[in-house]
Amino acid sequence: MTPDDEGDEQNHLVQIILELLSAQRRGELDEALDRLGNQLDVRLVDGVLEMAEIDIAGRGEFARAASWLSISEGLIERLKLEGYRALLALHQGNLHLRRGEADAADKAYARGLDAAPRSVIPLVRGALAISRGALLYRRRRFSDAVSHFEYELPRIGHRPHEFLVRDNLALAHYALGHTSRAQTLWLQLETDCWNSGDTEKLANVHGHLAMLYDRIGQRDLQKKHLLAAFDLRQASDATRRSTDWSGAGRSAIDLHLFHMNGGSLPEAKQWLDKALMSLPKSGDDPRGDVAKRLLIAFALAGGQNDTAWKLAEPVVAMLKSRPDDEMDDEAILLAAAVGRSAIEARNIEVARPIFERMIELYEESDSVDFLVSSLGYCARAHIAEGAIERAAALIERMGAAESQLRAELLDPLHHYTVSGALEILHDGLVVDLRRVREGRLLFKVIQMAKAFGIGGGRDRRASFEELATSLPADTVFLEYDQHGGRTCCLVVGAGMLEPLLVELEITPQETTAMAVDFQQRLVLARHLLSDQPFDMLQQVHDRLLAPVLARLSEGTGHLVVAPAGAATSFPFHIFPLGAGDRLVDRYDISYAPSASVWMNARSRNRPVETAAIFACAGPSDAPAVRANFHEEADRVAKTILHAKRKLKAHGLSHDGMRDHIVQAAGVDVMHVAAHGVFVTADPAASGIALLRDGELSMLALAELAEANLRADLIFLSGCDTGRVAALANQEVLGLMSILLGQHVGAAILSFWPVPAVSETILDLVTDFYRLWLIDGQPKARALCQAMRRRKPSRLYDYAGFALFGFGGPAPGDAQHGGRPTESDLSAA
Repeated sequence: MTPDDEGDEQNHLVQIILELLSAQRRGELDEALDRLGNQLDVRLVDGVLEMAEIDIAGRGEFARAASWLSISEGLIERLKLEGYRALLALHQGNLHLRRGEADAADKAYARGLDAAPRSVIPLVRGALAISRGALLYRRRRFSDAVSHFEYELPRIGHRPHEFLVRDNLALAHYALGHTSRAQTLWLQLETDCWNSGDTEKLANVHGHLAMLYDRIGQRDLQKKHLLAAFDLRQASDATRRSTDWSGAGRSAIDLHLFHMNGGSLPEAKQWLDKALMSLPKSGDDPRGDVAKRLLIAFALAGGQNDTAWKLAEPVVAMLKSRPDDEMDDEAILLAAAVGRSAIEARNIEVARPIFERMIELYEESDSVDFLVSSLGYCARAHIAEGAIERAAALIERMGAAESQLRAELLDPLHHYTVSGALEILHDGLVVDLRRVREGRLLFKVIQMAKAFGIGGGRDRRASFEELATSLPADTVFLEYDQHGGRTCCLVVGAGMLEPLLVELEITPQETTAMAVDFQQRLVLARHLLSDQPFDMLQQVHDRLLAPVLARLSEGTGHLVVAPAGAATSFPFHIFPLGAGDRLVDRYDISYAPSASVWMNARSRNRPVETAAIFACAGPSDAPAVRANFHEEADRVAKTILHAKRKLKAHGLSHDGMRDHIVQAAGVDVMHVAAHGVFVTADPAASGIALLRDGELSMLALAELAEANLRADLIFLSGCDTGRVAALANQEVLGLMSILLGQHVGAAILSFWPVPAVSETILDLVTDFYRLWLIDGQPKARALCQAMRRRKPSRLYDYAGFALFGFGGPAPGDAQHGGRPTESDLSAA
């Protein structure tokens, strides 16, 4: 065929396509297909589908694209081209997605996957799999996305598609809070990309790993991967001479935000300059929305509210004139920054309409995270106007939307991730409510921020009214908060009508510095015969607790302390009170991460009928350590039997103990004498060391989080079992957070490395169980009384333990009277 013939043939095909388009628009497509019968062939399908793709992805001509797809469907039916149905469904799904018709898009992609095995184009299945999974992810159907990607992964034969499926599978796990699974997938991808030399994909993986390490508070690793991604994108090809300006700009923004959120503003400014240099070269910011947003947010972070407003004010009119269908994610983020700057500049009449519009945009969408932020900032605007009732209604709606987000987190190890992502919003709300002294609303917002233990849709936040009516008459709850660069304490007692707000003259930075000092002094306390290393707690007491104690009424006997941030590392119960007394000498003390977690723990209080006792020394432990562990377990077991409770398990350093502890998850009391390990660099790797296959193996937080423990009390008497890592937005991660985040009512854990061989600890543990289960004292009082009896001993030896969770009245003991039988004692 000559070139002229080819041209004539091409023109003929174009004429047929145009004739079919005209017929389709007149509603006469079937007639046209009949009339053109013998002139129809597969080239028409290819041409029409190509035109549809151009109109969907490039031109945004959705009506014409729908006509092209209708013609394609007719041609496929007429020519019986079954192999094209998957490709047609892909384009139909893409069109529905661009139109915002998520349900129709999902059905189209699913229809295409059903037809994919017959497709003449092998890559179509991969494209369909990725598109449908991405849609499920966007619609926050994360569990469905995981199932979808896991099903499709073995069926993908195209390497680039396989990478995208694995990457998206990791993202779906990440969204569910399955951080360890996401980490494993991304580390595998990192290795594969490195081996294949695919620097573009490797940079993306580094970016996702940085996001993951941000979630779990490992800032060093987060920074490492952010820098790696930037370096790869700055010189992205094999010769390392060209720059991926789009990727480099994204990485520079990530590094800017990393330093800004960490309070390192000079470093943040350097990366902001690099980002602003990259954006014009990348073409990713044609309207300048990203640059404007970054500049406004940076000014706000530095407290330069006037500068922020000067940058934001010219943007207000532009945002008002922009149609809703042009308000993409970047425009929304810019609007949020403008609204925030208006609030800080007290231009409330500007801020409120911005956030009201954002609420309308996202009320019916799947973007629940944007809705939460919009409701919160709109509430801030109403607080500034003095419209407290309106603000309260918005905060209530915000809480409901946030609970919807939290319910999506299926992994109890990472419930805190929702509130961590909302730290700036919570910060502003707390500052506003403290300023107007709205105690009840302040209490509600603090519960949203300190809510790691109420994820997965199981538990819920407590209200101030519920707490005030639930507290015993002699109990006072101390809810600390460290938002806005300041510290306060909300004091709640039985029957109070409003929480008492006590402002404290100590900053979060000062608290952190003292916490670091205390941890360093603990090393000395472990080896010195005196208690001088604990003397520094005097200054902590004077600034963190003394102003609160001065406001307590007479008759207070029990303090429940809910610290915030770095203060979680302080043993409040041994704060010095003068004349040789410590706090535990005057009050019963227990701890909780927040009032909500304490209330949920309280709901689990139940009669104690069964117990499981375990002791586990390691193969390399000295005989004295092994003997001490076993002696502790034996004493506890005998006390349990003496209290007429059933001993379900009593294991002493036998193999497979990890599995036995998990299997005993439903007992009322579990006592474990074993080595505890707290890993500062990776808190999720912390846990207790137990025997498996003849060696000590870590039962880490991730595994404990899946164990579904259900106990009235768990006592872990090893080292550092009560230590936690302070994360974003006052959340914490450690054994304590995992236990109380499940179905455990209370946990007795240690603040420091307790002595492995100690008669003092043996006596304290035995005394506690006797006072609790035989004498009937509340758990918190029993532990504190056992400590008071050890007072002549060295402080370090006996004061490291504390009760976390509900330490209230013991269940009835009438059914447990009498002495154990001889067979009971022999069983012990």
